[in-house]
Amino acid sequence: MNQSIRLEPIAIADAEWMYRLRSNPVVNRYIEYTRPDSLEKMQETLQRIIEVNALERWNFNKILRAKDDQPLGTICLWNYNEDRTRAEFGFELFPEEHGKGIMSEALSLMLDFARKVEQLKEVGAWTHRDNSAARRLLERHGFERDLDAESKAAADDNLKSYVIYSRRLVPFVQPDRLETTRLRQMPFTEGDAQFILQLLNTDGWKRYIGDRGVTDEASAIAYLQRSPMRLEREQGMSFYKVCKKEDGTPIGMCGLILRDYLPGPDLGFAFLPEAEGKGYAYEAAMAWIPLVKSIFGYETVYAITVPENERSIRLLKKLLFEQQDMIEHEGEKLMVWRRVVGGEQ
Repeated sequence: MNQSIRLEPIAIADAEWMYRLRSNPVVNRYIEYTRPDSLEKMQETLQRIIEVNALERWNFNKILRAKDDQPLGTICLWNYNEDRTRAEFGFELFPEEHGKGIMSEALSLMLDFARKVEQLKEVGAWTHRDNSAARRLLERHGFERDLDAESKAAADDNLKSYVIYSRRLVPFVQPDRLETTRLRQMPFTEGDAQFILQLLNTDGWKRYIGDRGVTDEASAIAYLQRSPMRLEREQGMSFYKVCKKEDGTPIGMCGLILRDYLPGPDLGFAFLPEAEGKGYAYEAAMAWIPLVKSIFGYETVYAITVPENERSIRLLKKLLFEQQDMIEHEGEKLMVWRRVVGGEQ
């Protein structure tokens, strides 16, 4: 996805435009900070911000327009709790840039950073009750009112005019947790469209999984967006691309997803014909199984296959799955397999 903005750490050299930003009455209408009354004061403020960022490991970034590096505003992740599982967002934008989706894009990038790099479990944000634009932004990005926090804050008269938002973040499976002797696994991106086009049109995929209508690069990108990329973003569980470590060649997909008809995560896999029979699927799947408990908190992992897929059945048995049931789903008979993972590490 082409980005219209990029983020960079704030610097002393940003004092001039930051002074214009923070002296703007529209910008600071709802933000509680000491307004700089001179460029020198802004430089001093930035120096303090940079020092605190280094000391507390906060992330205070400027938002730049990608095509010309024009500064548009700032977004920060700060006020981490003691065990660095939670932090708060703050943001500000030049008024002429409002309504263009800029802060929405910046918040998406920082939410991704918070989950994948900082590995936070929760994020929050404070905003003035009358700041309807900020409230809509947060709510569009899955934040919800934290009424308990607001009740506690109301004891301070200075905070009565604020609303407090929180959002839980789904876990992110770091690719290094999945690295094996021969394989690397990583989340899919739109750049994997050609590989997906190839994989989803193999005879094995169409016979045992089904035709997904992926016939060209555009439909492959659409599939990636609605399936593995969306699931990874919304659930943390998804299918990852499996590549050979020696040369980076993609050979298949493997991972976990949640299905509404199973009580726990479903382990799934699919590989190109030339990668079959070499132990790659077993190696990739075994890397996921310990994460069922350690990352996602489930005691049992499931798998489904059609009765005709003898290769997958043999693999599931090798992975120590046992058949639990035979069900019918959307007119198709499916074998349901399960394996208790318990305390595996």
